[in-house]
Amino acid sequence: MGLHRFGEVVEGFEVLEKAIEIGSEYSEELGWPNYPKKEIKIISVQILSI
Repeated sequence: MGLHRFGEVVEGFEVLEKAIEIGSEYSEELGWPNYPKKEIKIISVQILSI
């Protein structure tokens, strides 16, 4: 799965910064230009409003 960019971070910026430190690269297998260099798992998400 590629790195998706949507939503807004309202807390937990330190987690976001760690994900940025991992960096991304081109995935030959998937053809995606910004694929994380290490697996990143989102464990929980809270929807504040729709």
